[in-house]
Amino acid sequence: MYCHTNGTIIKVDTGYLFSNGLAVKHTENGIPQLLIVAETHTKTLWSYDIISPGKVIKKHSWGKLPGLYICTRNFMYSMM
Repeated sequence: MYCHTNGTIIKVDTGYLFSNGLAVKHTENGIPQLLIVAETHTKTLWSYDIISPGKVIKKHSWGKLPGLYICTRNFMYSMM
């Protein structure tokens, strides 16, 4: 989701099992270039090209996280 300063919310994608982190990579000039989303259950980092505020394109698998995740009914354990 993208939140404008006026309170408007834009959904940029759906279907994540559990996203638990975001990062934005900037160009050398400080312009937002890449949105990176961490998805816990698949241990995948997804990336999107940022084309303007609230607009992304080209979803790609940016990388995989190491370790093993064990999910139970009430808890999630991470073993690296």
